[in-house]
Amino acid sequence: MLTLKYFSLKARGEVSRLILTAGGVPFNNVKYDFTKRPPNHPKIAEKVAEYKESPADFTGRQWLENKSNYPFGALPVLENVPEIDGAPFPQSRAIIRYCARIAKLEGSDEATRIR
Repeated sequence: MLTLKYFSLKARGEVSRLILTAGGVPFNNVKYDFTKRPPNHPKIAEKVAEYKESPADFTGRQWLENKSNYPFGALPVLENVPEIDGAPFPQSRAIIRYCARIAKLEGSDEATRIR
């Protein structure tokens, strides 16, 4: 089963989550909670305050400890992709395109794929 790893925020990983869910593709939605770390800027503090307690599987500290194990040291990452022998698959746009294809939500021809 696919595993999508990202923070418990609605950002780069959210589109992939929505596509997989809408397409009925089973996946593990693994979230790192990064909202509890102290913000460096007042505007960021305001934005973080908008989020309620978001259920997460791992803490921000665990993310920092595991960061070096991920390609480019970044999230989102899609894991257990059969076509690449389960190696971590990075880059949000590439993940979105792959998810749309397996969820059968990608366009049927090049013209509809690029719109």
